[in-house]
Amino acid sequence: MEPSRKRPRRESDEGVPSRTLPVPHNAGQGAELPGLQQYGPDQATIVTSLSTEPVVCYGMVGFSGTYTADGNSMHEESDSFAVIIHSQREFTPANPQPVSGRGEFSSDSLAVVEALLNESSLRLQASCAVGGPLPLKAPARSRRFGPVSLACKVSIILYGPQDLMDSVGEFFQDVDIYLQDPIGCDMDVRYCNPHRLLSLDINDCPMTSELNRLGSELDSALFQNIPGESDVLDVLDAHQDLPEAPQPALIRSLLRKHQKQALTFFLQREAGWNFDPRSADFWDFQQTSQAAFFVNRISQIPQTAEPPEFCGGIVADPMGLGKTLTMIALIAAEKHSSSSAGWPSLILVPPPLLDTWEEQLKEHVTQGGLTWRRHYGKDRLTKADEVTLYDIVISTYETARADWGGGQKTAGSLLFSIPWRRIILDEAHIIRNTKSQISQAVCALDGAARWAITGTPIQNRIGDLAALLKFIRAYPYHDTKRFETDIGQIWKMGNIEEAVNRLRKLSGGLILRRPKTAIELPPRTDLKFPIEFHAPERELYEHVKHQTMAKIEEAFQDGDKGGFRSRSYITVLQRINALRMICDLGLNFGSRHGLSAIEDAQDDRRRDWYTIAQEAFNLERDTFPVVCSSCSYPCDTTAATFAHRSSESSPTSYYAECMRYICSDCAQPYLRQKEAVMCGHTPNHRVAPVSLGWTNLEERAVPSQIHQLQLSSKVTALISQLRWLPVDTKRSNPH
Repeated sequence: MEPSRKRPRRESDEGVPSRTLPVPHNAGQGAELPGLQQYGPDQATIVTSLSTEPVVCYGMVGFSGTYTADGNSMHEESDSFAVIIHSQREFTPANPQPVSGRGEFSSDSLAVVEALLNESSLRLQASCAVGGPLPLKAPARSRRFGPVSLACKVSIILYGPQDLMDSVGEFFQDVDIYLQDPIGCDMDVRYCNPHRLLSLDINDCPMTSELNRLGSELDSALFQNIPGESDVLDVLDAHQDLPEAPQPALIRSLLRKHQKQALTFFLQREAGWNFDPRSADFWDFQQTSQAAFFVNRISQIPQTAEPPEFCGGIVADPMGLGKTLTMIALIAAEKHSSSSAGWPSLILVPPPLLDTWEEQLKEHVTQGGLTWRRHYGKDRLTKADEVTLYDIVISTYETARADWGGGQKTAGSLLFSIPWRRIILDEAHIIRNTKSQISQAVCALDGAARWAITGTPIQNRIGDLAALLKFIRAYPYHDTKRFETDIGQIWKMGNIEEAVNRLRKLSGGLILRRPKTAIELPPRTDLKFPIEFHAPERELYEHVKHQTMAKIEEAFQDGDKGGFRSRSYITVLQRINALRMICDLGLNFGSRHGLSAIEDAQDDRRRDWYTIAQEAFNLERDTFPVVCSSCSYPCDTTAATFAHRSSESSPTSYYAECMRYICSDCAQPYLRQKEAVMCGHTPNHRVAPVSLGWTNLEERAVPSQIHQLQLSSKVTALISQLRWLPVDTKRSNPH
C-alpha cells in the first residue's frame, strides 16, 4: 500500500500538549508491557479511555515478520487473521483455530513496536497475513509433519485520544512510516489520520464504519467543489449538426465523427461565400424589383458590390479534438480529388512544433500519399521550382518575420514570392498583436485559402479575434477598425447581449469550435483544496508578510509626497513574489532563494539598472499583467518562448526604471534611427533591454549543495492525494 504524507501542524494545534513516542534504546530485548489494552475482534469495541479526549482511529501501519505454523494447521495460503501482540517481538493468533502457531516481528520493526506498546493511551487492533504457502525455513517435506515458517505481514490499526494525533503522526514520520487508511476496523470511531489532510473539525471526519462505503470517494469529500464558470469562448461553440465528409483515401487513420464534420466545414469554407440565407455565412444576397444587394447580417448594412472572395476560417476546437489531423485530411482530400498540379500548402508553426507536424504526417498519411519539406534554418528551400515538388512546406513564424524584414521583403524570399494554395497558422494566437512584426509578416503572405488554428482565439480581450480575422481576410472584418465598431465597442459599452449575438453570427460562418463534449471524455471537475501551513511555515510567511506590508505602506507614503521610488516598488514586488513562493516551497524557500536577497533588495544603490532590469521585469510580470506603454498590448511570452528556442534572431524588448515596458515592435523606430529607447517621461528614465523568454523568468539561484529539505505543506498534500489514487488512474498536472 502506498504511503500518504503528514498533515501539517495547524495554528489551532498550538495548545495541544506535546506528547512523543520515543523509540526505546533497548529495542530487541522486548517484554510484554503493562497498561496496554490488547484485544482481538471480540474485545475491540471495549474502550477504557485514559483521556477526556474522544477516541479516534489514527490509521493503519504494517510490519513484516515470520509466522511459524504448527503442524498441518496452515498448508495453504490463508486470509488475514486477528492476532494478539505480547511483546515487541512476539504475537499469536487471537483464535488458534485453524492457524495455531506464533509469529515474530522482523528485527527492524522491534523498536517501533516496543514504542507503540509503551504508550498506554494507544489501543491496537492487529491482524496477520501470510505471504504464501511455501516455507521459509523448513524443507518442503516437513510441511506436512512439522512447524512451517512463513513470511507474513502484520497490520496494526491504531486508536487513541484525539489530542495524541499529532504526536503519533510525527513519531511515524520520524521513522519513515506513514499511516494508511485502515481496513476492517472493529471500532466505530472517527477516522483522523495525521498523515492525511482531513477536516479541522473532528465532527467532519468520517466514521471508520463508513470507510468501505466511501472508498476512493474519501478524498473527494476533502475538496471544495468549484462551480463551472462561463467562458467568452462558449459563445463561439457551433456546428453540432454538420454532415460527415467521406474518409480521404490518403489518410490511413480512421477519422472520427467530429473530425469528418470538421472536414465538411473546411471544404465548405474553401468554396467561398455561400450567399444563401440558410447558410451560416454572415452575408446574404437579396434581390428586389429595383435592385440586388448584399446584406451583412452582423451590422445589417447593405451594399450593392459583392463582398471580396474569402476562403478559409478559424479552427478553435479545444485541445484533444485532433485539429492537426483534420487539417492534414483537408490537404489529402483535395489532392485525391484533383489531378492538377499547383502550389503547395504553407504551414507556419512555432519551432518546437516542426517535429510534431512531421510526425503527424508520417503517422496518418499513407505511404507516398503526400510529400512535405521543412523550410527552416539550414533546411531552407532556395528555388521556386523546388517548391512545386511538395504538397506541404512547413516553416516558422520567425522565418516569416525575418524574411519580411519590417515590410522590406528579403531578396529571394520564397515565402513572399509564391501564391500558396493555402496558408495554415498553428498556434495562431501568436499573431494577436496586429502591430507586431510577426503578425504583419504573416498577413502579408499570399494564399488562396487562409486558416488560423488556435484553441484560444480570445486570450485577453475581444480584440484578439480581430487579428485572426485580419489574417484570414474575412471582409469587412479584416479591417480591425470595422470589427471594433461593429462588435468591440458594443461589448465595451456594456451591451453584452447584443455583442454576444453578433459574435455568434460571425462565428457561425468563420469559426469552427466545438465543446469537448463533442468527443467522449470523462467529465471535468474543478476542486479547491484548502491547506494550512505547519507552524514553522506560518512563522516564515508571517515574517515576510509583515515586511511586505511595511514596504507597501512606505511606497504609498512616497507617492503621497510626490516622489517615485522604483526600487521600493521592486522590493514590494520581490516580497509579494516571495509570499507566493513560500506557499509552494515552504521552508525550502530560504534554502533555494535566500532570504538575504529579499532583505538586501531595499538597498540596491550599489546595483546599476542594467543589472537589475531583467530581475525587476520578471518580478512584475510574474505578479501582474505587463502591457506595452506605447501600444498597450500585453507582453507575449508565448511567442517569446518559441523565439527563444529558435535559431532566428529575435527582437529585444525594453524595461524602464519607471516600470514602463516597451515592446520590441514599439522599440524598432528608435533602433532604426540609432536612438536610445525612451520611456516617455521627462526627464527620461534609464531603459534596459530585457528578454521575454521563460528561461529568464524561471531561472533562480539554486544552492550548490543539496541539503535534506522538508516537503512543504502544499507538496505534502499533493503527494498524499496522488498516492491515494488507484495505480491505474491517470495523473494530471496540478495548477
